[in-house]
Amino acid sequence: MKATFIDDAVGHNRAIKDFELVCRCDATITWFRIPNTSWTAAQARAQRDQARDWFNKYCIHLTFEQISFNMAKPRERRAKQNLDAAVRKYLQVVATIPQGVAAPAAVLERAQYWLLKIDDAIRRVVGRRRLVVIFLEEWYVLVGATNNPSHWRKNRISANDGRRLLIGLDRYDCTGRNVLTHELLHALRKPVRAGANARCRRNFQRLHNLNPNPRRTWPDHYGGRNQNRAMSRPNRAAAFRPLRMADSRVLTVTEYLQIEAAGYVTCGKGCTCIKKPRGRIRKPGGRRPKGKSKPRRAAKRGARRTKLRRR
Repeated sequence: MKATFIDDAVGHNRAIKDFELVCRCDATITWFRIPNTSWTAAQARAQRDQARDWFNKYCIHLTFEQISFNMAKPRERRAKQNLDAAVRKYLQVVATIPQGVAAPAAVLERAQYWLLKIDDAIRRVVGRRRLVVIFLEEWYVLVGATNNPSHWRKNRISANDGRRLLIGLDRYDCTGRNVLTHELLHALRKPVRAGANARCRRNFQRLHNLNPNPRRTWPDHYGGRNQNRAMSRPNRAAAFRPLRMADSRVLTVTEYLQIEAAGYVTCGKGCTCIKKPRGRIRKPGGRRPKGKSKPRRAAKRGARRTKLRRR
């Protein structure tokens, strides 16, 4: 299939053009909507649907799973209890934060403390390597435009947590469009598995005669020609205003290769560049198919025994 990109890897002319895709990638993401916040179930579902539909255009298939707890397991039962307690504390604190205006840093820090307790309870079930999305009211998250933590600053904004595989969407974006899509473009570029999907990246580069990619970091935003068409370039008008980005915005070639290289997505079913086993596969304990010769090592052993008997 073909998809539309900003070409920032062939001559770096940054024109918008179609490229043939050679791989299908898949990823699973866990989500949780904090109850009794500005986010309705329909608004949270709309953000997930927009992200799923947009990434599908690039053969990146995302599965969103709501967090669930198996109450028959003591560990998960305790995690659910911790989650409920953290949600109660979090809602008590955010009720004191005025909407759309400055708030004391100490109050914001307390809200962030309980928000991270919510994330900790979720990770008791899904683990540290799972990307989590939380639809929340307020948080005070450490963010930046580079991967250098010394340049990060705390802010009240929908964003990726700088140190965790965590996305938070705040109340100011509950009427926005493609907010989650934009944030996933950052999250899926966070390095998770070194050398991941190397075959797919090589095949894509060979197919299109790509030059080596300019180095970019996962927190950065695309800039340059056609930046108003890039999904990674936000257009927020002002603080505490919803972000609205059109479905027609596109991915850049460099970002696509970064997503594959980061390793959160995995090449799976339908990926043409994964080696398939040749011939018939013998089941454990089953007979060798007719007409198939013995393995080379076994054949050598048989030849040696025959030679010894003849002596």
